[in-house]
Amino acid sequence: MSVSRALCPRARPLSLKLAAFALCLGAARSWAHAPASKAGLGSPQPCGAAAQGSPRAHRRQQHRHLVRRIMDLEDAGQLLDFVDDNADHFRAVHAMLCLSRLGKMSRTLTRRLERRAAFSKLLALVGWNARHGRLDAEDLSTALLSTAYLGGQHEAVEALLESCVPALLPVMKGAAPMHLSNSAWALAKLLRHEYPVLRRIAQQSTASIRSFQSEDLSKTAWAFAALAVDDFHLSCLLPCAGVVERRALSAQCLSMLAWSCAKLAVHDAGFLRSLAGRAVRLLKESNLQELSSLFWAFATLEFADFPDAILAEIKLKADYLQAQGLSNVAWSCATLGVDDAELLRRLAELALARLADFKPQEVSNMVWSCAKVRLSQPELLHAAGDIAAADAKSFTSHQVSQLLWAFATCSTEHPRAYRALAAEFVLKIRDATPQGISNVLWSMATLNVAEPEHVHAIAVEADANIRDFKPQELSNFVWAFAVVRQGDPLIAQRAAKQARVRIGDFNLLDLSNQAFAFAALRQIGPELSQSISDALSARLADLRIESLTRAFLLEAAVDVLGIVWSLSSAGRVGAELLQSAGSVLARVGASMDAGALHQTRLPSALHESTRRRTAAGEPRTVLDLADVAVLHKPAGWACDTSARDITEDHNQLLEYLQTTFPPRRWPIFRDEDHRYGILHRLDVPGSGLILAAKSCEAYYRLRLQLSSGSLLRDYAVLCHGWLPPLRRAVATPVHAAGGKRALPGSVRKQGRDSRTFMKALLHAVAAYAAATLVAMRICTGRRHQIRVHTSHLGHPAVCDGKYTSVPTFRADGAWCPTNFVYRYYICFRDGAGAKREVSDPLPSGLQRALSQLSARDPASDGALRLWRGGQRMPGWHACSILPSSEAGGRKK
Repeated sequence: MSVSRALCPRARPLSLKLAAFALCLGAARSWAHAPASKAGLGSPQPCGAAAQGSPRAHRRQQHRHLVRRIMDLEDAGQLLDFVDDNADHFRAVHAMLCLSRLGKMSRTLTRRLERRAAFSKLLALVGWNARHGRLDAEDLSTALLSTAYLGGQHEAVEALLESCVPALLPVMKGAAPMHLSNSAWALAKLLRHEYPVLRRIAQQSTASIRSFQSEDLSKTAWAFAALAVDDFHLSCLLPCAGVVERRALSAQCLSMLAWSCAKLAVHDAGFLRSLAGRAVRLLKESNLQELSSLFWAFATLEFADFPDAILAEIKLKADYLQAQGLSNVAWSCATLGVDDAELLRRLAELALARLADFKPQEVSNMVWSCAKVRLSQPELLHAAGDIAAADAKSFTSHQVSQLLWAFATCSTEHPRAYRALAAEFVLKIRDATPQGISNVLWSMATLNVAEPEHVHAIAVEADANIRDFKPQELSNFVWAFAVVRQGDPLIAQRAAKQARVRIGDFNLLDLSNQAFAFAALRQIGPELSQSISDALSARLADLRIESLTRAFLLEAAVDVLGIVWSLSSAGRVGAELLQSAGSVLARVGASMDAGALHQTRLPSALHESTRRRTAAGEPRTVLDLADVAVLHKPAGWACDTSARDITEDHNQLLEYLQTTFPPRRWPIFRDEDHRYGILHRLDVPGSGLILAAKSCEAYYRLRLQLSSGSLLRDYAVLCHGWLPPLRRAVATPVHAAGGKRALPGSVRKQGRDSRTFMKALLHAVAAYAAATLVAMRICTGRRHQIRVHTSHLGHPAVCDGKYTSVPTFRADGAWCPTNFVYRYYICFRDGAGAKREVSDPLPSGLQRALSQLSARDPASDGALRLWRGGQRMPGWHACSILPSSEAGGRKK
């Protein structure tokens, strides 16, 4: 069930009310006539005694006749015909009644009908009455509701809105809660950020909160949430637990309120507990189907104190769930992230036992849920794959896309299902949505199972319907198209052109995804880059940082940095864009610093000190500035802050960081959203300099430098063999095997673009084996990038157990204690804009390893003395490359 459909307000019986009013009281109320000609009444004239009576009786009879005719109309075409014939004799009541009826007939209103003069005439008549103060709050809310039903795409609709919205302000005082909530709902459906009107609605809602029905409350909350308006935060509405306690909320209202809280990031514990309590009391009277439906409703809100009674009731009756109930509950658990392994396994077991009774939709939903929560159920996934392979034709294109996405997410090996589903999707591709097309191609790219004929068919269909793709779908399709490296490149060019045309419709997330996709495809030319830059500048100018939630600001900052990175990787980022992005990110960081909005949850491995002594020593602080620190990470220490990397097998650099810089003074060091202030990572076996920000403002400043390529990171790497001095760079895609940290990466065409600059500094011999000391600078920060690139060139790093054979690794360990990949140089700009260059000598263990080397030639001997002498070496750009003649190669 979609939230938007569940939010349709209860129908206000305007037409019935007006008809009864007209028939019983006649024209007692003075309704104004719009300026129009008096000629031509298209409806039959009343006759008989009524026609021969007084003029007032005649007008009453005529009014009744018009109302009856309007009420009898069945579709939009008939209504517009009626307007054509009778608009000159309409009063405001007739125009409002026609507009209300037209809104309810919106499904029969075609584009052709919208172009009729009667459509514009009706809306203009209502707008005239609104501008001249002839409509009260009830009428205006009805007009807005009808306009919301009509969609707001026509010029006349926009003109009507321009008339009705300002007219709301003077009549809002004393408006009934239903009219307040209907007005807010209509504005939200129309995506109208009318802050003065919304402010007045919030004020009036505060004054009449005790009069709100539960549905009015939930509709008003939904409207403010849908518009992402946090200026007023509805502190008078949502946290009013007493109101919730006194109202018999339905499951639908509960889901609306929960969704609104999640959208607005309202975490008022008392209010959420009152919602949960009402849900529990409602569940006790619900059957199993109602229970699962209400559980689904709460899935829109991430509520940490979700009642155990609901889960307990579900677990108690789980064995009686039918196929649909199993899939719905599994979906709810996946959406809520319920950490109940017993329940999730039980649902999967029940689904596996009854999978033969599942409909295709239920199979796809169940498999999707398992993939969503990363539940290891290979038997269920394989059984679903068997069903799909044996009866792929029973699955719709949408269900095929769900299954393939789940298989790709869980890395499920089922080639027969892949082939059957992909072939079936191609057969039904005309029924596929743009989202399905992009998801299927993404799954093929992720699983590396793309067949040329399938890619071609998907690309051709996407190309034919590229105008229907939403920004997210467009970027996903282009990304996958780039990864599979198949198909006609002209399709990518046309997609880039389409993106440029629609760039103004993209939000920050869509714009970031689009930029990343075209950067990967190398399609960011001058025109597209300028369009992306202009769109980003416009979005940044519209940001109201003070009124936005923390969650929104976090996402917005990530999107801005992603766009900058994409443009920088294409060499298309400008100084003006960097300046505006830096200004906005600084304000975002300062807002978070001032609000102390940091997460306090620490990784479980850091709850107790588990530091061990290592041969490589302890971390130390190399540079300590007001808002930035540069640390030295020894080998064997983990600095990656992702949960799956924090284990008990390695010391944690974060533990040293929090000990040296207490989070009570520097809250960012306990802020998981900002990676605890750590700007970049180093592999556990490697060592070197790490940059850490002491504040959110400094964090975003350094992240912007990292994304734009102005933050430099240089490495000293000792490689096996004699690397030719003429080798100055390597640019091959690096592929991480399934994202699993235990597996080495590799060079594949499906990998992510990576670039490493290198300079061979010296050639030497160690233990009867050749070795080269290389200075490297990375332009991208892929996992294991240096180690993968050196291994790909046939010159793996010394003492690297992941990218060399076991005998080689053991032989290296006899004279080199740790992996010889050392980040010795970092260059960045501090808060004052001053350039900071930090260089650190090689650790003593790596210096001793160099002392075991014998230089191959005089030039290598001089470089060897410098590097093992404990000096601070210059960055990559200032390092002297080994002459080709000294290395035995040809001169250029």
